[in-house]
Amino acid sequence: MSAFYRISLGIPLSLSEESREGLMAVPGIGPRLADNIIEERNRRGGLMTVKDLEHVKGVGPNFLRDIRPYFGE
Repeated sequence: MSAFYRISLGIPLSLSEESREGLMAVPGIGPRLADNIIEERNRRGGLMTVKDLEHVKGVGPNFLRDIRPYFGE
């Protein structure tokens, strides 16, 4: 099931598993930020929470607040 479809149904996405395209389904996440998120996820060994995004270049507190619902946190 695509990330766009899951979002439309209110089903949370997984930061630990979502593809680049899936991350870009979230409003505010473009190609560069999706790549930065995946780079940080790989650096951490695959497991991520929204709080871990604090360490991703281009992510601030307001953005974290806005995307938290898309990841079920």
